[in-house]
Amino acid sequence: MSRTSVTVLSLICVAFFSSPVLSDAGVSPPALVTPGKTPEKAKEEGLAGPYDYTAKGRRDPFAPLIRQAEQEKKRVLAPIERYTIGEVTLAAVLWSGKGYYAVVALPDGKSYTLREGMRLGPNGGKVLRISQDSVVIRERIRDYRGTVSPKDTTLKLRREEEG
Repeated sequence: MSRTSVTVLSLICVAFFSSPVLSDAGVSPPALVTPGKTPEKAKEEGLAGPYDYTAKGRRDPFAPLIRQAEQEKKRVLAPIERYTIGEVTLAAVLWSGKGYYAVVALPDGKSYTLREGMRLGPNGGKVLRISQDSVVIRERIRDYRGTVSPKDTTLKLRREEEG
């Protein structure tokens, strides 16, 4: 080996081993927070290490990102509230001195009398208006974004001559 190659090799070794990346000069190991001290007290005393975490103003990292729908109080549903509006058929509309009444037929073969303001369907539908040939029901429907919006459904009386 030549003299210049030995000199170059020794200079590379000196530069490599004296670099601040490999030496511990100027770097102190992280101080640990002692048990029984709050992170604020430890930070005031200079004991908090580079890995402390304060959750102030941040979300909980262990909380689920998708929240479950808050469960409402479950109440016992009447038979007329167990079927959706699409399963109910308008059988007749009656009139008395107090106003219109509607007779609806459910899929199980039973018939019920409706008045304005009565509940109908599992989505909290209410009978909004009864006219001589139709019933308007307003439901509160939750869409895919979670917003609740009203939806009006009209049940029409099917006449015999219409087929």
